[in-house]
Amino acid sequence: MSSDSSYLSKVQTSGIDHIHLNVDQIDSAIALFTGLFDCTHNIPLYIDSIDGINSMNSLRVDVIAPVSEDGYFAKMMEKMGGEGVSAVSFYVDDIDDATARIEARGIKVRSKIGYPGIELQTQFSAADCFGMSIELVYLYPDAEEKIAAIKADQAKNNDGATDIPCQPGAVAAFGIDHVRLRVKNVKQAMDHISTVFECEWSLSEDGTAARSSLGMHLLQNAKGEEGIDAFAIRVNDLAAASARVAQLGLRPIEKPAYLANDNCLCLAPSNCFGVSLIMIEA
Repeated sequence: MSSDSSYLSKVQTSGIDHIHLNVDQIDSAIALFTGLFDCTHNIPLYIDSIDGINSMNSLRVDVIAPVSEDGYFAKMMEKMGGEGVSAVSFYVDDIDDATARIEARGIKVRSKIGYPGIELQTQFSAADCFGMSIELVYLYPDAEEKIAAIKADQAKNNDGATDIPCQPGAVAAFGIDHVRLRVKNVKQAMDHISTVFECEWSLSEDGTAARSSLGMHLLQNAKGEEGIDAFAIRVNDLAAASARVAQLGLRPIEKPAYLANDNCLCLAPSNCFGVSLIMIEA
């Protein structure tokens, strides 16, 4: 932890860059997202530093799966309880400075796994932030060109394809609206997160839910369990999304009280790798 008081000011970020979704089988996750939403998936890429395979989709959901049962990523998933959202990533312009500021708040760095020459990342301990692992990400100026080159190289072995397209009938979507963090005490979590990030909050009348300008929503959990248990994707036509859900045989569940005034549809965690998938009309 930094002892320099100059690092006690808050981290500036525009909000969520992407989320990490851990799954057992990457093909199943790609099939869900390309079947439900009008999105593309990167052709899965092996990452030797974690012995895992990942595919980011155009909705900014980064799906990661283990390659071997005894590899680094498989062991990490086991410690985290299996499938689910493992991290929420925020983009920053100066990752070293932002990392020092978060450490100064007592949140420990867990790892610095990035992509050499493309992006820098810092991952923080979920135990220090209500079961949510914060990730910071910074892209090098020429990152997009390097990513395009990787895709072009992959295409040579994939019949010229650089991405996996959506399936016929998929509905238009616009990316991540918010993630939901369950906490024991909403006000306490608000206060803690507000010492880390510059953001604004809207607290429900009963104090059991809150929304932030960062796209992070809090929901009080009477059982005391904490962590990310849902994320929302913006869609332009909820009726079309509902019809597609029925066509795919997915199971809607009742929306929580904090979304009572939102036009949205929630899917059961059993449909989305241990977390509830929310479609919310843009």
